Amino acid sequence: MTPDTWVGRLAQVLHGFKESSKLAIFKSHMDETGIQWDDPYCTIAGHVGRCQEWERLEHDWRFVLAEFKVEYFHSLEFYGSDEKYKNWKPGKRKAFIKNLFDCLQHRDLRLVGSSIDVKLFRSLTEDERHYITGGHHNGMKWTSPGAPSKPYFVPFHNCIVQLVKHVPNGDLLYPVMSRQDQYKMKALELYDLMLKSDPPMNCRPKLAEDMVFSDPKKVPELQAADLVTYWLGRFMTYRAKSGDTRGINFPHRVELRRVFERLANWDDLKLFDFQGLMAVLTGVNRYIKTSILTRDQLLPSLPVAERKRILGVMRKASLCRFLDHWQPIAQGDHDRNEIAPFGYSEPVLLRWI
Repeated sequence: MTPDTWVGRLAQVLHGFKESSKLAIFKSHMDETGIQWDDPYCTIAGHVGRCQEWERLEHDWRFVLAEFKVEYFHSLEFYGSDEKYKNWKPGKRKAFIKNLFDCLQHRDLRLVGSSIDVKLFRSLTEDERHYITGGHHNGMKWTSPGAPSKPYFVPFHNCIVQLVKHVPNGDLLYPVMSRQDQYKMKALELYDLMLKSDPPMNCRPKLAEDMVFSDPKKVPELQAADLVTYWLGRFMTYRAKSGDTRGINFPHRVELRRVFERLANWDDLKLFDFQGLMAVLTGVNRYIKTSILTRDQLLPSLPVAERKRILGVMRKASLCRFLDHWQPIAQGDHDRNEIAPFGYSEPVLLRWI
């Protein structure tokens, strides 16, 4: 690692950071408004990789910025009406974005992303929202409330879990996000919930003790995360407004294809739509008020051995315990291949690619 790069400087101040350690650099996208109840989808996405790969990306990215005489890249400025791009011709704009995507194409980085239908999250019962945002119920009361007003928790939690799968045993994942006031405190709060969850998450030994926040205008790695998250967020907004769940007529398929170049596995992209959230909620026990029949309530119809196995996991209602030990079986609309967040091989979000 070279200390004159952002990654090199970061590694010098992080306790326990090694050459083989992995950085997960990702960003949030909820239209242009932040974390609001009326946003159609909340999307979080980014990349994970070793520091050497991030250093190479940083070098390439800065070269492209210098060639096009741009100080930094920010999606909402570039695709919006920012003054500095006003006189750029279409060919120059296309070449700029192509070169930025090329920086990612040649690096050993892995894309991870997750989205949740915010309107659907909002319609759930309070108990359901406690549960899917990390709350813990002891059979009598919520000993840990989770984050029932924050749809942000669900894709954030899922991204962390998926990112850890790319980290070898004995090493740590260091999550990095952009320094933005509307996200920072929420991300810190939710990450702390994950670190202190009871029972502990299976992935807990691979998580560093703190998140890192940095200025996206100075860090090319965060600008790369911004680019991919912007297009995933654009697709989810299009999906919500058009009803075209497969993206057949999405006008920016080229950009989305380039985003998916760094996708190692379909499981690394999750959509928490109706079927996805219902699949999570089937894991709760009878102490939680839900609007659907839970797996616990259906136990009498199951074989005795299966009942014992499920009850052993569901003694206390805990999302982390459920995710660690039980995987729902795909059911329902097989023709459309709708996604449930756990155990499905290909989300409808990506079906047309």
